[in-house]
Amino acid sequence: MDNKLEHKIEKALVSYTKFKENYNACKYLNAPNTIQEENYLKNSRYFKLIKIALFRNCIIELCKLTKGSKNNYFNIFFIVKSVKKNSKLSSKFNAEINFIETILQDIEPLTKRIINLRNDFIAHTKLNQLDPDITFKELDEYVLKIEDLLQKLLLLIKGSEINFIPILFNKERFDIISILAESKEKK
Repeated sequence: MDNKLEHKIEKALVSYTKFKENYNACKYLNAPNTIQEENYLKNSRYFKLIKIALFRNCIIELCKLTKGSKNNYFNIFFIVKSVKKNSKLSSKFNAEINFIETILQDIEPLTKRIINLRNDFIAHTKLNQLDPDITFKELDEYVLKIEDLLQKLLLLIKGSEINFIPILFNKERFDIISILAESKEKK
């Protein structure tokens, strides 16, 4: 198989993994498990900053995967173009490639909004806020489509699959906020 293509999909998977870990933590900090945790997070200046930093990082990592930039050789658009240029893959998997391109077209409106938000972050026009125009529900649906695209591309390129489970952040095991909230209530 094409080593450059394999390298691109592997880099995309690393970028996606970074994004997903940040995203899981960011979602938790914005929708904690209990009211006690929620109250603690509302009153913590540090966690307000952390929520924003995680959200910004999520958007930036997501753009690495979806922004059709000349500098991001491992984004999904360039990987699809590379697969299409590979005559063995393009002739063998033409229907799959067309399906992947259809998904990319379907997510294009939200992709543009995410890229605009990233540009706002880089230009420092949105410094200390989450974007109310992009909801976690929208991002959840988008993330599932990105996972599906990466899975399909990995299958085409390497003939293998990946299980997208959290490596570091697991909401069920993350109890730091509850410990801090309980400690604060005891004071």
